[in-house]
Amino acid sequence: MLLFYCTFAESLKAVARDGLVSDGEPFVLHRTLEAAQAVCRAPDGRKGHILVLDGTRIAYARVQPPTAHAIAPHAILNAKPHRPPLAIEAAGGYVVRRTKKGNLKVLTIFRRGVWDLPKGKLDPGETPAQAALREVSEEVGIPLNRLHLGQPLGISLHGYILPRKRRYAVKTTHWFAMETDVRDFTPQKKEGIEAVAWMKWKKAATELGYESLRRHIAALDPGALGLVPEPS
Repeated sequence: MLLFYCTFAESLKAVARDGLVSDGEPFVLHRTLEAAQAVCRAPDGRKGHILVLDGTRIAYARVQPPTAHAIAPHAILNAKPHRPPLAIEAAGGYVVRRTKKGNLKVLTIFRRGVWDLPKGKLDPGETPAQAALREVSEEVGIPLNRLHLGQPLGISLHGYILPRKRRYAVKTTHWFAMETDVRDFTPQKKEGIEAVAWMKWKKAATELGYESLRRHIAALDPGALGLVPEPS
């Protein structure tokens, strides 16, 4: 789980080494990069530095916005060396079906050594829903006219280093429920996808290769998808 904090500390090297400890009011954290960016300028015009934090390594109060009295150095993901965060928007799909026996399954892809869900970055001018349909269609080989968009399923946040740009990417992925009557799939090899397979919903919650995705699927209510078993 990612959190964000704007600091006006003079030395980011010291922050990376020692972390931050409040001697009074708690630090105000933010759940989105955009919220942190909105407050990251001092009254005198100075721009602060946004720290990307691993929320699982911080003892914070689960209020809105969350607060913490200390930020340990090992919880800061972009401070050593400092890599300014870069926002990336993506979208993807939970292509789901309920079998004749009532088992809920989700369509997964195998890429870079782990199981994942089909997704990708938004093209210029695309809405998240349009991008989700296009990416799923391309990555698993479902014609767009046989891919049906369902309800939005919220977002997930995922962070990773961009070495060439010396930035820390913060990817916001918009998720949508989808259905299809297609049962034969074609992995998009040029995107490194080796296989496409149906996976039981409960198994996907533990087998998907990214913590942010496992957390996202675990928080969803599969009963709200409104699926009925396939006809006999």
